[in-house]
Amino acid sequence: MKPIHHGRTRTNGNKMTLDTIRSDFAFLDDWEDRYRYVIELGRGLPPLPEAYRTHRYKVRGCASQVWLATETERRADGAAVLRFQGDSDAHIVCGLIAILFAIYSGKTADDVLGTDGQAIFAELGLKEHVTPQRSNGFAAMVERIRSDARAMAAPRPEPVRHAVSRSLELQGSATSSEGVREPMSQQTDHDRIRTLVAGNDVVLLALSH
Repeated sequence: MKPIHHGRTRTNGNKMTLDTIRSDFAFLDDWEDRYRYVIELGRGLPPLPEAYRTHRYKVRGCASQVWLATETERRADGAAVLRFQGDSDAHIVCGLIAILFAIYSGKTADDVLGTDGQAIFAELGLKEHVTPQRSNGFAAMVERIRSDARAMAAPRPEPVRHAVSRSLELQGSATSSEGVREPMSQQTDHDRIRTLVAGNDVVLLALSH
């Protein structure tokens, strides 16, 4: 195997940067060496806690067993970023997981969704030099991470209590036949329910409880 200069293969302990991987791939011009390098990347993954080796964290669509867990943490600027843990029972797949983490780990959900992991996979030449099953497995892992990012980026539904409060504020008075708005307290129960039904069915359900 063509030796890689000391200090080029690792940054921040076991965490690899994409730039380092690109540089090392360029340095290794033989694909047998590159395969060994990818396997070495996988050996640098932190051990996966047993709690994550369950069906919940398994990635479907991979020929080998793959577990992938997504976590969030706050950067110093307060932005929420995604961090990942993962493992596989295949050495080469562990290396692909390490490359995947170098692509996506530490990014915000929006940045993850804006990064084309499969394009980088092809750029490194891996799509042409691994089996179709491995390539499909990498695509499945990318989609898993993107799915988690979409869930993180999606706006949270408005709590029912807040919806009730806002609806009551908007419905704070009702228009009389003369065009004068009457306070809610002066409406009959029937009129009040009719007003709320017209405004928001969720509010009626909330009040009925």
